[in-house]
Amino acid sequence: MKRILEAFTLIAMAIAMGCSRTEATSDATDAGLRNADRDASNWLMYGRTYDDHRFSPLDQINE
Repeated sequence: MKRILEAFTLIAMAIAMGCSRTEATSDATDAGLRNADRDASNWLMYGRTYDDHRFSPLDQINE
């Protein structure tokens, strides 16, 4: 009985994970990513630019 319950739980979890899949959408273009260093107001990537320096050129956070 315990194995049937475990199997049912695994199947239910797998079905729930399959149903809850979300599609990643982004407005970022390839040109926008290549020129990310020129756009100081948006962080399009984890490290902000392809250089991955994670430096913000904004002055407002330093004041």
